[in-house]
Amino acid sequence: MRYVIYLLILFSLSGCIGDDIIFDTVPEAVRILNPLDSLTVGNTHQFEARFTNNIGQAEERNVIWSCSDEAVMSVDENGLATGLAEGKATITAEVLLDGQAPVSDAVEVVVSEEEVVGNPSEPRRGMIRTTSSYLLEGSFTLRQDGDDIVLEFG
Repeated sequence: MRYVIYLLILFSLSGCIGDDIIFDTVPEAVRILNPLDSLTVGNTHQFEARFTNNIGQAEERNVIWSCSDEAVMSVDENGLATGLAEGKATITAEVLLDGQAPVSDAVEVVVSEEEVVGNPSEPRRGMIRTTSSYLLEGSFTLRQDGDDIVLEFG
């Protein structure tokens, strides 16, 4: 009986081929977490960014902030943007990688003298983006229905 148990253990272990762990990698990325459409001259907005490594986990990295037009908007090393004059500017968050091309994310901001107020009754639409190599496609709509906010996937 003891030999039968040993044989069962041996056969069960021989089924392990060493490929039980799948190393799923994704491109490293940086994303601006709180994008902004418009900013009033003289006002500020604190941008935030998150870097995700090759397995999709958030990792602390130095983010380099820049602005395409320093006459329209300034941004400091911490991501604090200030509207200076009317116009359009692109805010970019960039992370340098060792031995690879840097990764970046950007958002275009309109700076104006008057505050731009959106119509809350207009639905907002967007696309869902994946952070892994698994297929994820889709879009969503966010709309106001009375006092409720409705999120629809489609």
